[in-house]
Amino acid sequence: MANKVDFSSKTQIEPWKGDLFESPDNIFGLKLMFVGLSAYWSHDSEVDAQHLIEDTKKFGVERRERNAFWTRIQQVGLGKPVEDTCDDERKQFWHSIALVNYVPAVVADAARKDPTSEELEWGWRCFKDTFETLRPDCVVGLGWLVHSEWKKRSKDYNIRQTNLIGKEGKGSHIRKLSTDDHSAQAVHIRHPSGGFSSDTWRIPVEALRLHTRAGERL
Repeated sequence: MANKVDFSSKTQIEPWKGDLFESPDNIFGLKLMFVGLSAYWSHDSEVDAQHLIEDTKKFGVERRERNAFWTRIQQVGLGKPVEDTCDDERKQFWHSIALVNYVPAVVADAARKDPTSEELEWGWRCFKDTFETLRPDCVVGLGWLVHSEWKKRSKDYNIRQTNLIGKEGKGSHIRKLSTDDHSAQAVHIRHPSGGFSSDTWRIPVEALRLHTRAGERL
């Protein structure tokens, strides 16, 4: 029998919450949250709880280095290439959103290694706490496993509320993601890694924002 994971010994990675996330100066006029799956770490040193925050500053807000994951989130969020986005708009975007990991810990030493079922169970409990604390208006799940977890654990999520018709939607639907203490509109898109098209996946993200902003509560 495999040893149980001691989650108390894991460094819990804190979410990124932009300075304008809860502000009327938010560029979207609503609280938009992106949810990745988990983190990986290949260095000898221990990962820091500020890992996601520092990476979002480096790759997103300041763009000191280029990273496809952060670039593609920005492109689907703003609906245009990074090359067409000025520095102020880029910074305002990142300060207007939240970015969290469903499993807020390192689960592997390389990409494309999924969390175990035990880690996913723990991740749902952590995600619920973050979701109910940040209270987003709408949520974008990055990848099929996040989508699968929500289908399994959120009773309202299985009801397809709005069908995004056409090839651009790729079968995505706007759904209701709910816990005991909060609910939000949600959509899932392909994980922003290899084979990802920002032009394709900006469509469901834009539709989600428009529905939420129009007050079409689920």
